[in-house]
Amino acid sequence: MGLAAPAEAVPQLNINSDTSSFENLELNEGDITVSIDYTHYSQITAENDNLLYELSYQGESQTTVTAFAFIFANVQLRDLDSDGTSEVIVQNYSGGAHCCTNTTIHRWNGTQFTTVETGFLDGLGVTLDDLDNNGQTELLLADQAFLYRFGSYIESFPPEVILTYQAGELIDITHQFPERIQAQAQTVQETFLAVRAEHDFRSNAMLASYVALSSQVGELDAAWQFMLDNHDPDTGWGMSIYDETGEVVGTHPDFPTALRLFLIETGYLSETGQPLRANRQSRD
Repeated sequence: MGLAAPAEAVPQLNINSDTSSFENLELNEGDITVSIDYTHYSQITAENDNLLYELSYQGESQTTVTAFAFIFANVQLRDLDSDGTSEVIVQNYSGGAHCCTNTTIHRWNGTQFTTVETGFLDGLGVTLDDLDNNGQTELLLADQAFLYRFGSYIESFPPEVILTYQAGELIDITHQFPERIQAQAQTVQETFLAVRAEHDFRSNAMLASYVALSSQVGELDAAWQFMLDNHDPDTGWGMSIYDETGEVVGTHPDFPTALRLFLIETGYLSETGQPLRANRQSRD
């Protein structure tokens, strides 16, 4: 167990597999205090909540929250929305593969703590960073919809999603970082070409991400043509059509059709096939 000292010098607690059980460990920043209890996962008999934290404002307890943390958890105080009051950011890993770290943000709104969650995401979930060095923190995550959609996990290169936290909401601002998006698109394309040359393998999963990324920086037409020229027409991955209950009700005629409908469903394209990158606003 230890308090980390990152460059931003935010009050922070990292919990890992070596962290022993503890009670009443406090983090404080200005008016916000969080008191944390943790029971090592080896000391519980099932996936019961073993992380408990109490949120206080100006020394008065407001609410208590419980969560399950397997091996990893992080609690920190950071002013995400630059309003002068720190948010409480809690990340907890539930165990399992490719699903499993939730990020919860608690904000004091003047009368109570409000909460927003990312839901359980792949890997370590959300990364916090100030991408443009303007003093405001961005939240970086992978678009989970692309995992396994058109190929195996290892060949899935999900587009990066960049969020900002304002007034208690997570706002998608990916389109404000076109150079970063373009660099990722180039990396995915180069990886696709290298894998094809070395292994004679055409990854539709990589092509899906390449088209999605390119659509956000005004290069949809060129990316779509690249996809048409290079996709694998014989794979069945991602071709099934499901109804609202999850039952298979049909099959897409080809990968370009499946990809177009998928990008419409996920908000990258409009119903007429036009980019919607500036309209993907909120993930609350």
